[in-house]
Amino acid sequence: MANILTRFKDIMAANINSLLDKAEDPEKMIDQYLRNMEKDLATIKSEAAAVIAVKNSAERKVEECKGEIAKMESYAKKALQAGNESDARMFLQKKETLNSKLADLEKERETAVVNAEKMKEITDKLNIQYIFKASFDKANRSSISSFRGPGLEKGLEILSRVKEKYGVALATDIHEPWHCKEAAKVIDILQIPA
Repeated sequence: MANILTRFKDIMAANINSLLDKAEDPEKMIDQYLRNMEKDLATIKSEAAAVIAVKNSAERKVEECKGEIAKMESYAKKALQAGNESDARMFLQKKETLNSKLADLEKERETAVVNAEKMKEITDKLNIQYIFKASFDKANRSSISSFRGPGLEKGLEILSRVKEKYGVALATDIHEPWHCKEAAKVIDILQIPA
C-alpha cells in the first residue's frame, strides 16, 4: 500500500517539463503515466474494499460469539433449574472457552477497525468517496440458526456511530418495506438484495 502512495507522490512531484523534454513521444509518455495512475487507483479501491470486508467479518464474528456465550449461559441456567449440575458445568465450561475466543475476536476486530480508519484517511487524501456498507440483518443466511445481525434498532444505532465518528456515507440492505422509513433516517444508500 505504501508503495502505491509513494508512486503517486513521485509522479506528482516529478518535474514534468524535464521528462517531456527527454521523451521521444511526450504524448505517449503522458498516456502511459495516466494509465499507470488509473491502475494504481483501481488497486487502492480494491484494497479498500478488502479492508472493509475484513472489518465487517470481524465484527460479525464478535457478535456471533456473544450470541453463543449467551446461549451457553442460558443452557446452564436451565440445566441447574432441572437439577442437572453436570450439564450446567459443561455449558459453563463451553461459555468460558467462548469467552477466551471472544477476547481474541475483539482484538481482531480492533485491528480491522484501525485498518479501516487508515483506509479512510488514504481515500480522503486521494479524494475517493468511501462508502461503508454493513447489514443489520443478513436475512439470506443459509442456516436458520446462523447469526443474522443485531437487528434494525441496534444495527442503525451502530451504523449511526460509524457515520458520526468517521464521516462516511453508509449503505445497507433492507428486507422489509417498513425498514425504509427508519433506515433512511441514518443510511445514505438503501439496497434491496436479490
